[in-house]
Amino acid sequence: MKKKMTKVLAMLMCIMTAVAFMPAFAFAADGGVSVKITVSGKGELALDNSGNPVAAKSITVTDRDGDGSVTLSDAFITAHEKFNSKDNYSISNGYCSKFWGDTSGNYLGFVNGSAGGTAWNKTAIKDGDYIVASINKDYNGNDYYTAFDKNAVTVKTGESFSLKLSGHNGMAGGADKAVSDVSVKTSAGTALGKTNSNGTISMSFSKAGSYVVTAAGFNVDTTVTDAWIYPASKKDKDGKTIYATADWNTGEEAVLYYTSDPGEAPYDSSLMYAYSMINIDKFDPETFNDGFLLYSNEYKASAPAIAPACVVTVKAPAVKKPVKPAFKLKAGKKVISVTMSKSAAKYNAAAFQIAYKKTGAKKWKSVKTKNAKKTIKKLKRHTKYSFKVRTYKKVNGKYYYSSYTTVKRIKTK
Repeated sequence: MKKKMTKVLAMLMCIMTAVAFMPAFAFAADGGVSVKITVSGKGELALDNSGNPVAAKSITVTDRDGDGSVTLSDAFITAHEKFNSKDNYSISNGYCSKFWGDTSGNYLGFVNGSAGGTAWNKTAIKDGDYIVASINKDYNGNDYYTAFDKNAVTVKTGESFSLKLSGHNGMAGGADKAVSDVSVKTSAGTALGKTNSNGTISMSFSKAGSYVVTAAGFNVDTTVTDAWIYPASKKDKDGKTIYATADWNTGEEAVLYYTSDPGEAPYDSSLMYAYSMINIDKFDPETFNDGFLLYSNEYKASAPAIAPACVVTVKAPAVKKPVKPAFKLKAGKKVISVTMSKSAAKYNAAAFQIAYKKTGAKKWKSVKTKNAKKTIKKLKRHTKYSFKVRTYKKVNGKYYYSSYTTVKRIKTK
């Protein structure tokens, strides 16, 4: 019996040791990964099935495609099922061909600001990650990733706070830079102003509630890196060497003229002349070495911003509850005077409510007054009356009352 017990204990110890050293992701895969997701549709926040913006929405992601890990693609599957439709997302071999119903194939995905690459089903995610998906506005996908320094803020009504907008070329990556002169607004369309040279904007809200702050526009002087420059030995009539590149803003081809080889990017726009693709038709195709990558075309342009999001929760300041007052009664001929010991303000209130009735009667009558003294008239002589008083005030359309005082009785003269 002792031997059996020893074996059982040994087995339990082995199991406990194995569990203790089991990788954390094994539990994450079972319980899910908690992340936040924002979806940008061509520079504006995408809407869910209820017409609300998909902005910093919390979702729990599990291994939806059964590959043994929780990935960016799993997050997008979950987001489509929860906020859109599972039929509006399609991915094969890591390549996404449909997103939020859009079939352009022009998408970018980000995890904590870093591009998820083209193989979204290979990009692992973890608890606390912030995910952004973009249906790009630019023809060649050079949309500019932008994000506020906070994706959630809680403030009081009338309290001023600031957000800083920064970002980088979504496809090329790189260090974040301040995004200036971009229009900031609520998702409902209320304009809040533009970011300053540091990418910062200050704002406040006068009413309690939940607001989604976003931004729209172009980041000026963006360095673009994904077009190509091809060499051509032919000279035009001005004797300048011809180079061709794609105009990333329109998707059309252009011919760029230089007096000499432009060298490494970025290129000096003052030496650059753009013509339509038709100009190339004037030259012998054999001298135009099409398809040969000479330089990565980095030049300055205006890139459409991927819509950022910050959910702002605005709370009304805590209301100080009105305090129950103290009062005295004085009888007169058919009248009774009610005198409070302090003004209403001293009781955290705006006014008093005086309730009275003939002693023994069922129904109370009441009067309201802002003054600390009130005379109740047209009463019956030599009659006993009961009184009680409470304070009250109105804040943001809501009434707040103190409890009633203890009932006092007095007889008219």
